[in-house]
Amino acid sequence: MYEKRDEIDAYIERYAHGWKRERISKTALAVLRCAICEIMYMDDVPASAAINEAVELDKGYDEPETVAFVNGILGGFMRGSSRRRQKLLTGRRSPRRRRGVKWKSGPFRLRSSTTE
Repeated sequence: MYEKRDEIDAYIERYAHGWKRERISKTALAVLRCAICEIMYMDDVPASAAINEAVELDKGYDEPETVAFVNGILGGFMRGSSRRRQKLLTGRRSPRRRRGVKWKSGPFRLRSSTTE
């Protein structure tokens, strides 16, 4: 998780509208980092389970307003990407699609989508 800390913190700041990372409690920040790391990098953990565990864990350490804040950030994070939304629904990441290339008959015939 440490290697991805800057990326994860950028997501937290993006979805914590009007809040700087320094204003978020240390426990809430740690819980958010763990949950986002689980959602993004651990394919065997369903996103809904990661969010539920994060909220339940934070209930033991923070005020109800902070718990709602954590839930809101994680909800916004999940709504922000169709790949994360796919993982939330199925527990697995969706396969990446090739952009700008369409397959034609035969394994080596490619055609740009802009040439049709």
